[in-house]
This record gives sequence, C-alpha cells and structure tokens, in this order.
Amino acid sequence: MKKIFSLILICLFLTACFNGSQFVNLKIKDTNIQAELVVNLKQKAQGLSGRESLADNQGMLFLYQEPGRYSFWMKGMNFPLDIIYIYNNEIIEIFKNVPLKTEGEITEIFPAQIADKILEVNAGFCDLHNIQISDKIEFKDLD
Repeated sequence: MKKIFSLILICLFLTACFNGSQFVNLKIKDTNIQAELVVNLKQKAQGLSGRESLADNQGMLFLYQEPGRYSFWMKGMNFPLDIIYIYNNEIIEIFKNVPLKTEGEITEIFPAQIADKILEVNAGFCDLHNIQISDKIEFKDLD
C-alpha cells in the first residue's frame, strides 16, 4: 500500500514540475481537505505568500523527496496558519495559529523532528477539527 502511495506522489511530483497547480484530496479523521501540491523550489519559495485567503477545508501540501527538518516563514503572508508536519503519513508536529510577520520581525518555524510532507491550513483549523499529533493522513481520490 505504501508503495502505491509513493508511486502516486512521484507521478504527481513529476506532473506538477511540468504543469500548473495540481491538487490532492486528503482525509484526517473525518475531515476532508483539498490540498494544492507544492513540489519544486519555486513553488516552495512562494507558498501561500501574497494570497488574500485560503478557503475552508483547503490547504497547501509541501512534498519532499528526502525527510528533513524544514523551516517555514511567514514572509508575504496575509493570514495566519496552522502548519502540520507529517512523516510517513502521520502527523508528528503541529504549529497552531502561526502569526503574520510583524514590523522588523520575521516569523519562522523550526521543527524538532524530520518530516517528508508539510500541510498548511487556515489558523484554527486543527482546533476546529480536533486534529492532533499521531493522527493519520489518508490520500483519497485525486483530481
């Protein structure tokens, strides 16, 4: 089963490198999320910067070929986020309500653990849906 998901993610990675945005449907507990895939360096640098909002039950999923301790910052953000770190499709760390950059400061997140995926959702999302460390991520049908 893990091999099938790995193959799907590799195909999505290659597709996203050559095309526009790609999306995947995720499920955490009873909550469905449509996540925009972020796989290349340009997409990762941009992230959600400059966007005015993110719809309910939508997110941005950053995929990494190698697990690592990937830091995130809130440069150019217009709304706060919950940032969910994932390893082997299990939530390992959550940063809730990450604030926007303030004058003269850069908000940056430094995880304690390695991750292979990171999901950004609206601030308050994790509390609203009772999403916690050790919850599993399920990949549903792909768009």
